[in-house]
This record gives sequence, C-alpha cells and structure tokens, in this order.
Amino acid sequence: MSRLKLLFLFVITECLVFTTVNSNVNEEVLVVVIAPTDDSTIYTGIQIALDVLKEYNISSLIKFEFRFDEDNEGLAVKHIVDILKENRRIFAVVGSQRSACSMALGHLLKHYSIPQISPNSASPLLSDKEQFPFFLRMTNSALERNAVRIALLKYFGWKRVFVVTQGIEYFYDI
Repeated sequence: MSRLKLLFLFVITECLVFTTVNSNVNEEVLVVVIAPTDDSTIYTGIQIALDVLKEYNISSLIKFEFRFDEDNEGLAVKHIVDILKENRRIFAVVGSQRSACSMALGHLLKHYSIPQISPNSASPLLSDKEQFPFFLRMTNSALERNAVRIALLKYFGWKRVFVVTQGIEYFYDI
C-alpha cells in the first residue's frame, strides 16, 4: 500500500476519533473496513493513528472490524448485512477499493445513514448525492481524470484510441 493510502487511513482514524470525542459517545464505536485482501499496511495505518490518539483515552471505544470482499460486490454487501443482523451499530465503513463494490455498499448504507469513505473508487456515478448521500471519496472522480486524458489525445493529435475498462461508465457525461 502506498504512503498516501497509509496517510489516508491515519486521517480517517483521526477524524473518527475526533467525532467520537466531540459527540460524547460512551459506547463502543464500530468501524468496518472493507478491503480486497488481507493487507497488513491497512492494520499499520490504523494502529499508528490509534497510538497517536491514545491521549484521548478513548481508543478502547473504537473497534475496527476488517472484512475482505475479494473484489466481489455481493460479498461486500453480505459482510455489512451480517453485522447489521447482529444488531450492531456501525459508525462508518471504510472501503471498498473498487467503484462497483462501493456502489453496492452505498445503496445499502444510505438506508442506515452510515458514512462510507473510499480511497480508490473513482466512478462519477458515486458523485450523485441523491443515490449515494453518505459516500465520500479520497480520490478524484474519473470525470476529472478524463479531462486530462482528452487533453493528451488532442496534444498528440491522436484520432483513434482503444480504451479497455471494466463495465462501469467511466466516460459518463463527456
């Protein structure tokens, strides 16, 4: 995992701790981390943040639960549904890494008013606040990236380009 993603996890953890401190939460706060695989740097980023913030004496109130979606939308949603079925309150969801998984999660999480924060999901469809009112991203939308791509095409005078992408509308609204 890049240093930027490690910093992202640190900042997210700090924000969650700050929110917990300022809302006088006295019960355990559950943050679910949806990741594609078991990546030890995710644990490292969260542990660094919790170590720095031990001075608030609330690190025992924040519980991170890691679930691995293996890049499968159905599995990502199943993880959240399983936790909700146990009547456990989810404070926030960090993830998923892919737009398709984030969209599937976003459709579910909006019904429970659970914030979702993703470091990588770039689909412009996730910018629709009516469909995904609790979704936050830590990367640019693909629409912003497309402007750069088009500028490169024009600069080099290319008339035809072959684009390989997954089945999400990345070139939506151009």
